[in-house]
Amino acid sequence: MKVAFISSEVYPFSKTGGLADVAQSLPAALNKKGINTIIITPFYSSIDKQKFNIRKSYISFSVFINFNIEYIEVFETEYKETKVYFFSNKNYFQTDNFYEGKNVGIRFALFSYAAIELCKKINFKPDIFHLNDWQTSLISVLLKTNYLNDKFFHKTKTLLTIHNLAYQGYFPKDILSKIGISPHIFHYKGIEFYGQVNFLKGGIVFSDFLNTVSPSYANEILTYEAGRGLDGILKERKECLYGILNGIDYEIYNPETDKLIFQNYNPSLIEKKLINKVELQKKLKLKVDSDTILFSFIGRLTEQKGIELVANIIENFKFLNVQTVILGEGDVYYKNFFKKSEKTLKGKFSANFTFDEKLARQIYAASDFFLMPSLFEPCGISQLISMRYGTIPIVREVGGLKDTVDSQTGLIFKNFSNKEFFDIILKSIETYYSNKNFFKKMQINCMLKDFSWESSANEYIRIYKKLLN
Repeated sequence: MKVAFISSEVYPFSKTGGLADVAQSLPAALNKKGINTIIITPFYSSIDKQKFNIRKSYISFSVFINFNIEYIEVFETEYKETKVYFFSNKNYFQTDNFYEGKNVGIRFALFSYAAIELCKKINFKPDIFHLNDWQTSLISVLLKTNYLNDKFFHKTKTLLTIHNLAYQGYFPKDILSKIGISPHIFHYKGIEFYGQVNFLKGGIVFSDFLNTVSPSYANEILTYEAGRGLDGILKERKECLYGILNGIDYEIYNPETDKLIFQNYNPSLIEKKLINKVELQKKLKLKVDSDTILFSFIGRLTEQKGIELVANIIENFKFLNVQTVILGEGDVYYKNFFKKSEKTLKGKFSANFTFDEKLARQIYAASDFFLMPSLFEPCGISQLISMRYGTIPIVREVGGLKDTVDSQTGLIFKNFSNKEFFDIILKSIETYYSNKNFFKKMQINCMLKDFSWESSANEYIRIYKKLLN
């Protein structure tokens, strides 16, 4: 079986969120199970060619788009025994702002055309195009329209993975003429969405199968509350909709061997985890005390991740024997807010507005509790990583958080409210100081959980086979 895995970002080459981790780890897991899987992604300007031994391919071709001929250069490398292809184009891919800019719709339309054409150029006839989110959804549309009579793809099927329904790719109607797609599909049963073109909706309508990144999220998006305007079309396609939990790469995220953290440890040597706390306190200029509870938040400073709840209760921490570390990019309002909090909570709070993989791992390894009070959560990668490092997640009972965290591995609250969130914070403090044995047991339970890609890869293979039958 041949699978072309198409993603707008792939770790370690490019990353803004969990999609990048999935786009690296899942294809690698599939290849280990005998599925011939390649990865196709843009060659952004920030990607380090030398570091990853990325070399120019003999392949190049042109795509007519936006009333111009765009020249595509192909680069390639191998990562974890998986072939990765990159598209270089000076007008659309030479950027570090992957999802911004006036021509972002053209960028990912070009990417979609290029992914299809590359498969023909390298004679890789995919049984499955595995697509991810709105940035690659047009491939399904193109295969059922512009490439409908192309015999090369006669038996090719498409699976669209919805990582986050909140991001759909809306563009004015005139983009259709720019990207060479017939206006005949611009209607409510097609790619039209309240007078605009919706790339993700196109993928939902034209893909053969759909899946989300957790079973609970697959059910939630069928409701008006979580469906983001697409619940109707998703209900129509629910027989082809599946929920498969994301995993994480246990070779990368392994506290016993991780070279980025201060001190390695494992479930049998959980006490060594405290060394990471002390060293992080020193690094971030927090008061050095291994017995002070350390909370952490790593993720986008956005509504989805529940950063509002963290902001609303953070001032209460000045009266408690706790420290908090935040790492992430996002809303300017929250950046300014937390910068002020650093002054009022001096020695107890550290805000870091960047993406720093090394610091992220050090925070995971150092923390006692991980804050993830999401408004909604398709799956979540951060809580899986925190558990891998023996850091107990505090989560809201929603989406993938509900599917991955239980009372033996975390603390859970139900409603998106300041009171419920702060109450669970107080419960975590009580657990830490008054029930050390149970706290330690929870840490070990977290570390012993298996969220590797083994079982999830098997689920994807099951769906692939179902698609091809």
